[in-house]
Amino acid sequence: MAVLFNCWGVNFAFGVFQEYYVNWYLWGTSQGKVAWIGSTQLGFSFLLAMPVGKAFDLGHFRPCFFGGAVILLAGQLSLIACKNWLGIFLTQGVMMGIGSGLMFVSGALYISSFYDDKFDMVMSTISLGAPLGGIVYTVVAQQLLRYSTFTTTCLVFGGIITVTMVPASFMFLGQPNRKGKPKQIIDMGIFGEPAYMLMCLGMAFSFWGFYIGFYFIIIYAIEVLSIYPLEAANFLIAMLGVNIAGRFFAMIISRDLLGPLTTLIFFTAMSASVANLWMNVGKKWELYFIGCLYGLVSAGVQGLFIQTITAFIERTGPTRGFRMGVVLTAIGLGALTGAPLGGWMVGIRGPFPFCWMQVFAVVVMYVGALCFLAARYLRVGWSMERI
Repeated sequence: MAVLFNCWGVNFAFGVFQEYYVNWYLWGTSQGKVAWIGSTQLGFSFLLAMPVGKAFDLGHFRPCFFGGAVILLAGQLSLIACKNWLGIFLTQGVMMGIGSGLMFVSGALYISSFYDDKFDMVMSTISLGAPLGGIVYTVVAQQLLRYSTFTTTCLVFGGIITVTMVPASFMFLGQPNRKGKPKQIIDMGIFGEPAYMLMCLGMAFSFWGFYIGFYFIIIYAIEVLSIYPLEAANFLIAMLGVNIAGRFFAMIISRDLLGPLTTLIFFTAMSASVANLWMNVGKKWELYFIGCLYGLVSAGVQGLFIQTITAFIERTGPTRGFRMGVVLTAIGLGALTGAPLGGWMVGIRGPFPFCWMQVFAVVVMYVGALCFLAARYLRVGWSMERI
C-alpha cells in the first residue's frame, strides 16, 4: 500500500501543481506543456514495465524495487533546485517517473507471485494506497504552495516519502515466489492470443483519457467557475475521497459477482458516461457532484486493472513479467500523451475551451470499454462466466 501511496499519490496531487505552475511558478507556460510533467511521471510508471518485467523474470527484484525508491526520493528533493520548465520536467517528470516505475512494476509483480484465491481482494486493498496518498499529498500541496514556499512543499513531500517507505521496505526483503526459469526474452505467443491483444488495446485507450479528469478539474473550477485556487483543490480532494469507497465497491462486485474483466468493462463505460456529463457543468455544486461521481466509478478502473491483466497471464509462470510488461507499456503510452493532448485542446480558442478535451476523454474511454468487451467475448463468449 505504501508503494501506491507514494508512486500514485504524488501523481494524483499533480492537479494542484498544474494550476500552480501555469498561474504562478512557470507563468506563461501553456497548459499542454505543463501537463507533460505530470503525464511523463505517470507514463514512466508504466513504460518501464518491459525492462523491469524482464529483470524480475531474471531474479533482479531487489535492485529494481529499492533502486526505484532511492531515485523517487532523490528526484523529489532535487526538485527544490529547479527554476524552469526543463529542470522541473527532468526531475518531477522523468526522474520521479523512473523511480515510480521501478517500484510500482516490481512491487506489483512481487505481490502477484504469492496470492491465488485471494489475489483480487489483496490487490484491491493495496490499491487503496493510491487515493489515500493522493489526498495527503494534495492537502499538503494545497496548503504549503499557498501559505509557504515551493521549497518547503518539496521537503515535506520528501519527508512523507521517507517516513512511509522505510518501514514498508522491510516487507519486500524476501524473494518472490517463482516456478520455473525464463527461457526466452520475448514471449511471441502473445501475438497468437487476440483476446490478450484486445485487452492491451483497451488499456491503452482507457488510460489515454482516464487521468484528464484528475489533472484538469482544478483548472476547470478556476477558469470556468471562477473559484479561488485554494478552494478549487477541494474538488480533487473530494474526488479522491469518494475514490476510496469506489474501490471497495468494485472489489466486492469483482470478487462476488462478475470477475475483474467484466467489472472493468462496466466501470470504464461508466467513467466515459460521467465524463460526458462534465461538459454541461456550470455551477459549483454540479462540479462537486460530477467530480465525486467520476471519482466513484473511475475507482473500478484504477482498482482492477492489475487483476484484469493477471487474469490473462499465469501468475507464477516464467514469463509473467514480460506479459504484464506488455500491457503496462500500452497503458504507459496512453497515460504519457493523454493529459498533454487534453491540455493542448484546452488552448484551442472558442466559446467552450474545455469541450474538445472532454469529448476526447469520453470517446477514447468508450473505445477502451468496447475493446474489453471484445476481449471478453473471445475468452468466454456471451456466457455469464466470471472473468
